[in-house]
Amino acid sequence: MKSLAATLILVPISAFAQLASPPVCNMGMPCVVDSHGSFVGVGSGPVITVTFSGIKYTLDIGHLGLPKGGVFYYPNADCGGTPMLQDIADAIPHATVDISGTVYGPQRPHPRGLKAVSVSSPGLSGDCITYSTIGDTLGLTPALVIDKTVANSWVPPFTSK
Repeated sequence: MKSLAATLILVPISAFAQLASPPVCNMGMPCVVDSHGSFVGVGSGPVITVTFSGIKYTLDIGHLGLPKGGVFYYPNADCGGTPMLQDIADAIPHATVDISGTVYGPQRPHPRGLKAVSVSSPGLSGDCITYSTIGDTLGLTPALVIDKTVANSWVPPFTSK
């Protein structure tokens, strides 16, 4: 009788274990890993959450890798000076990756009164485009280097587990 009772208990547990979804990383979202199984972040794309130096950021991601290039704003007409990012002050700041694989994030809190007169997206055309003035309404803030190596260490394709 004991073996029958044990069988009746184990069969449903076994069936449940086979039907259960795979474990998740964080907040009910799957882990994103690269082709070597290295942890990249949490989410299910095209935007995931990553952590650099203990700070969470959102990051654009594709199956075949990180979109590199980003859009950077500059105070000088020749795309010179301190690069700036647009930051719309979401709860989790958005990071961007330049063509070399350096990850940048927005400075918070934002300094007031920043203006840009040029913009460049090295990942697209690389051209420096000059404007009359791009002002505070875009939420411009200095682009801070977050990490210089990890983005190049992740090897696509990326998958969610």
